[in-house]
Amino acid sequence: MISRGIRFVVAVVAARRQTRVLPLLLLLLLLLALSLSASCRRATQEDLATAPGTVLPTLIDPWQEAVLKVEEDRGELMGRQAQVEVPAQLKHYDNPRRFLGIQVAEWRKGRLQTPHDFAALVILIRKGELV
Repeated sequence: MISRGIRFVVAVVAARRQTRVLPLLLLLLLLLALSLSASCRRATQEDLATAPGTVLPTLIDPWQEAVLKVEEDRGELMGRQAQVEVPAQLKHYDNPRRFLGIQVAEWRKGRLQTPHDFAALVILIRKGELV
């Protein structure tokens, strides 16, 4: 069907080489594309048939379900009351502030820029200063 439509359009263009034919041709192609795209739609849940005797699962928002899972009580202390043991391999120095101090000193020595928005971040990535 599409090839017949294209043949018709080509025949019209070949028969009439006037300037009014081009807008008509463009309109015809646009209508053809719209009709094809309108006929290709996704099936909705109503379109899908269910077997008799089965019940559709309750519609639970997956995002809300995940939030409830994260927030549920696990019977452990949280926040500042929680005791966390850091393995010795992850401890850089006995003084936890020394590591941060060394990082800040290196940042000042290298005069590195700090991005304040996404545009500045993109510039740093393109320069190769940030990976």
